[in-house]
Amino acid sequence: MSEPDVLRELRAFREETARYHGYDVRSLVRELAERQSQEGREVVRLPTCRPLEPRRS
Repeated sequence: MSEPDVLRELRAFREETARYHGYDVRSLVRELAERQSQEGREVVRLPTCRPLEPRRS
């Protein structure tokens, strides 16, 4: 079974980007934030969700 071309390209891009950043997530996030600010995009911050408390039986 072969993967569709789009998925293959997407996975190759993901691997190339990860390798460029030394597989460092923080480095990748910094670059993405920098790109967003350069493009003038608004960064939306969602409120954090509190974890649900376990049910008591």
